Parts: sequence; C-alpha cells; structure tokens
Amino acid sequence: MEKIDLLEKEIDGKLKEGLFQQIVLLNGCRIDLLRSLSDMDPSNERYLEKVVLARLSHANYYRVLGGKYRSRRFIWLAEQKVKRFSIQDHILKTALESSILLNKGELEYRRGEYGKMLEFYIFGELEFARKKFEIQFPGSIDKARGLLKKSVEKLKKTIYHWQKTGGEIKRIRFYRKVLTNAYFRLGELVMLEESYDGEEGSLAYLKLAVDTAKKCDYSYRKHDAAQSYLNGLYFAGKYNDEDYKSIRKEYEMLIDSSLESDPNKERYESITIRRTGCDQTA
Repeated sequence: MEKIDLLEKEIDGKLKEGLFQQIVLLNGCRIDLLRSLSDMDPSNERYLEKVVLARLSHANYYRVLGGKYRSRRFIWLAEQKVKRFSIQDHILKTALESSILLNKGELEYRRGEYGKMLEFYIFGELEFARKKFEIQFPGSIDKARGLLKKSVEKLKKTIYHWQKTGGEIKRIRFYRKVLTNAYFRLGELVMLEESYDGEEGSLAYLKLAVDTAKKCDYSYRKHDAAQSYLNGLYFAGKYNDEDYKSIRKEYEMLIDSSLESDPNKERYESITIRRTGCDQTA
C-alpha cells in the first residue's frame, strides 16, 4: 500500500497543475497495483472499493482529455467489478453504485460543445446551442438529469446510514465529496436550461453543493459552486435582489478567500464579461 499512497500523493500534485496526460499514466499504475492486491485477496472489500474508485477517476481523466470511448470503457469496467463480486456490505455497494451513476451522468452531458455553453449564453446563443446539442445527442440531457438525481438519492441514504451506525469518518467524508459533485453537476446542468428557481433549480442545487462541501472540507468544489451560484444569480436577473443579498455576500467572501492563495484567478469571470444593467458594487 505504500507505493499506492505515494502514487496518490503524486496524482494529487499533478491534479493541481492540470497535467492530465501524466495523471492518466500514474493512475494506470495505481489501478494495476490495486487489481493485484484485490486478486490476491478477493474477499477484501476495501481493495475492491479502491479499484472501482480508481477506475472511475480514470474515466474522469479521459473525459477531460476528450477520450469519450475510454471514459465509457472505464465506467463499464468499474460497474462490472461491482456486479461480478459479491459485496457483503450492501451499503458500500450502494455507495459505489452511486459513484458510477455520477460518472455516467457527467459523461452524458459534458461532451460535444458543452464546454462552450457559457460562451453561447454570454452572446445570447444558448437556445440555439441547446437545440444543436439535442440533435447531436438526443435525450442526453434528460438521461443525465435522471442519473445524477439517482446518484444523489443513493448517496444521501448511504451517508445517513453510516452516520447513524458510526461509520468510518474518512469514508463518510469521501462520499460527501461525491455527493457535493453530484449536487454541483445537477446545478450546472439545469442552469444550462435556464432553470434557476425552486427545489430543483440551479440555485438550490448549487447551494446544496456549497453546504455539503463545507461538511467535508472540499475547498475546491466549495469555491467552484459558490462561483456558479453567483453566475446563476446574475443570469437569473437576481444579482441585486434583496432576498439574495446575504448569501451573495457570503459567497463573494468565499471566493475572495480563495483569491488570497491564487491571486491570478479570474474573479466572477462570466459576470465581468456580460454587464447588462447589473451594478457590481451593490
């Protein structure tokens, strides 16, 4: 396990630099080592869990690099690992299934020209871009929403059970991070549909992402979700609404605190690009 721990530390360092091609090589080595441990001790569910999660990480890295086929393949391999082995801990099995659902949901909509959606919004072309995406990937948005919502529900039940039964704190913290990502992706997805209000609007999901990130010390996603929440307020025309003033100020402070460690980071990027009657100093 010492070699695996060293690999994981190196991967974390590369992630901060965004060196995904190097990360793929390192994580491939990690998967091979974990598979060997799991094959030698197939009854050890901790090794099985690590293999599944490492494969899902691999799927994410390939998705970022544009390798859709390889991303889908590693999601499939993770899913087969869960299906083929008899996991006695049914709560752990549910947690792994929820992680797979999250990866599947991400892959459904974070492709094609998705990365340009914010740009399309800024230039008033989002509706056209959505129609084009639907033609290219019919049904993907609805499918992604369904997968992400299932992931959230399974994760909530899993974490609740572990809390009630004195589950391992480190494991609870990890799956809270997975839940944070699921909330964030849902908020991101419905924002593209210009759905902001209500329990299933982007603002509600992004607030849940921030709140959940706070509970598991997930600083990166906490700041990311806060930034997206502010973007959502702006796009919804609510940036200066009195009802949102308190949470807006709180999230601005969150982002400002992240700038102290990264002064080159762009502040409120989408808001500064599209200024149409919004007083930034309010």
